Amino acid sequence: MCNSDLDKDKAVRRLQLCRNCLKVRHHAQSCQSRRCQRCDGRHNTRLHHFQSTKQFDTTKSHFNKEQNYKGEDSSSQPQQLMNKAENSIKLSTNINNQQNHKDSTSQHDQPQQQIIKPTEIPTKVRFGSQLNFITTAIANELGLKKRRVNIPIIGIGGQGCKSDFVTELTFESRTSRFQATIEASIMPRITDYDSNAQIDISLWKLPPNIILADPACFKNQRIDMLLGAGIFFELFIPGEFKISNDLPLLRNTKLGWVLAGSVPTDTKISANCHIAAVVRKFWEIKNHDTPSIAMTREEYNCEEHFRKNIRLNDSNQFVVRLPFKEDPSVFLGDSFEVAKRRFLALERKLEKNQELKQLYASFMQEYEDLGHMSPIDESKLCNTHFFIPHHCVMKPESTSTKLRVVFDASAKSSSGNSLNDSLMVGPTVQPDLFSIITKFRMHRYVFTGDINDCLTGAETLEDAKSLLTDVAKILKQRNFELRKFCSNHPDILQSVPEEQKGQLVAFHQSEVIKTLGLIWDPALDAFRFKFDLDEINENEKVCKRTVLSNLAILFDPLGLLAPVIVLGKLFLQELWKTKSSWDYQLPEDQANKWLRYFNSFSMLKDLSIPRYASCPSKMKNVELHAFSDSSQKAYGSCVYIRSVDDNEIINSHLLYSKSRICPLKVTTIARLELQRAVLMVELVARLLPLFSNEFRRVCFYTDSTTVLAWIKSPSCTWDTYMSQIEWLTFKRIRI
Repeated sequence: MCNSDLDKDKAVRRLQLCRNCLKVRHHAQSCQSRRCQRCDGRHNTRLHHFQSTKQFDTTKSHFNKEQNYKGEDSSSQPQQLMNKAENSIKLSTNINNQQNHKDSTSQHDQPQQQIIKPTEIPTKVRFGSQLNFITTAIANELGLKKRRVNIPIIGIGGQGCKSDFVTELTFESRTSRFQATIEASIMPRITDYDSNAQIDISLWKLPPNIILADPACFKNQRIDMLLGAGIFFELFIPGEFKISNDLPLLRNTKLGWVLAGSVPTDTKISANCHIAAVVRKFWEIKNHDTPSIAMTREEYNCEEHFRKNIRLNDSNQFVVRLPFKEDPSVFLGDSFEVAKRRFLALERKLEKNQELKQLYASFMQEYEDLGHMSPIDESKLCNTHFFIPHHCVMKPESTSTKLRVVFDASAKSSSGNSLNDSLMVGPTVQPDLFSIITKFRMHRYVFTGDINDCLTGAETLEDAKSLLTDVAKILKQRNFELRKFCSNHPDILQSVPEEQKGQLVAFHQSEVIKTLGLIWDPALDAFRFKFDLDEINENEKVCKRTVLSNLAILFDPLGLLAPVIVLGKLFLQELWKTKSSWDYQLPEDQANKWLRYFNSFSMLKDLSIPRYASCPSKMKNVELHAFSDSSQKAYGSCVYIRSVDDNEIINSHLLYSKSRICPLKVTTIARLELQRAVLMVELVARLLPLFSNEFRRVCFYTDSTTVLAWIKSPSCTWDTYMSQIEWLTFKRIRI
């Protein structure tokens, strides 16, 4: 007989009963029986007093310490996971596992104690998560006894999953004698983001007398356990220290000191899980569903906001209000400290380089003279505002502006939100760069201008000159003045002053990072590749991160370097198979192999490809010819345009090519051959809308009889994999 509420609770735990119906073989969270008649909580009415007292005592003892958190009912169904406050810690875990049920159908056994060697596992404490979680991998490694349950879990954005097993374990602090017993749901993984986040704390001034719960919390580590709201408040003890206004707060806990809060954007953080997802796209087989062109709700709202708020001012300039999606007075926090700190860092940089300082001062003076900025009336700072940090970037090769100032509206305020975060994102209204360059290749006479990267042309010299005059006049009416004009014929630029003429046109953004990018040389009327990279010497460290960084700066929108770039992708895939860390230095033979490959890029500067891909005289019999091929390592496709002029001269030019590497998962040769055929059609499908003229025919070439048989067979005989590419046989294609 249990007399006190505490005895009742202990009995329920000892007998492993459902806290809602007091029966065995299931968990309270999945119980369908009637809830508490007093509070409608997911516990038995007989346990109501203990449950409410426990929650009140836990909450009272910590809300008195000026905590602004509001607890959630831990009995809600389904379980909600929220990010309100979090601290990364590492625990020395002593597992005292009690075996209760081997599965949901087993008979009740007496508790059996199992001693397991203490081990450290990366753990996260998160207020707002109503459950505790542990990964399947660590549960198996520690030999924890599992009990089958069915707990639905809903996270941010309504994303749902479920937990099939729970386990009971006891953990203890690595810095004190504190220990606690919890029940944890077992999940395949807890988080992707935190598993590889790395923070640079070299400039942080941490007090020397504190003991962190996890001295390595700033380094890469996987999160194996998450402690929820049920134990969150029990961990905190008096003691806190603020490093600075824009850095996380140090809080004292029974596990040691932990960090709570957001990290400023100028702190070095590398989210390797996102990088890994990008890398995997190199070899994952994509879904070939036709993309939707409908606007999202936010894009529609942004478009409507633009239409309603755009106007012309007295200077004949366009003015539009910022499209806030949330109230900025609530959404944005303090931004002054971050902007001030970065400005002071910029000043220190400028003091070391007087030429840079002079260029910066001239740029900012011009910015003020043009009315783009003005002094602030401090009395207006009581209204909602945001200080945008900025820095300067040198571009010595520029023919007009050697220095540019970059404003960082993505810098986070004290609320963890930036100005960019508070603004709606509108739809893409301009064609992509691939489409612009491809159309640019179809004009015999062309010109370019710098303000919004104008690239256009005409078939005759007179039409091109007239087009340039009209475009420049229309833009100037709204104070958009074209400059840095380039053309493949000098007569087109007769009316343009020499100081407004350019020499080369770069199709890549190289203001912040060095790149290997595509450029157009008007004098030769040809595409070339500008090598703006520093060669890697033999003494430099080469790791997986270095390889990916080198590959990411290759800019080739037309796929003209596809045979070269695919070798780099294959090398990266080989590194991926080793499962080494991102910063692990490669063995000497692999490092030398990459150095030879990367340093050979300098030879590409001698490569020249004609821009004009049509005929000098009237064309006839215009055709597209697409080819594809594959191996066990990679596959690719290319598309040529073929035309015949009035003199029966045949012209053929490469328009587009693309290469992909084969997936890590072994697949059949037949499916790889099908993938290359799909890639071939994708390339042509992207090109066809760009041409107004009708092609006499579009031809596809494949040497795979299996692919031909699949395509020509009735679609009703296809499996799911084949059904994804049913559009492969649309009417305009002849194979």
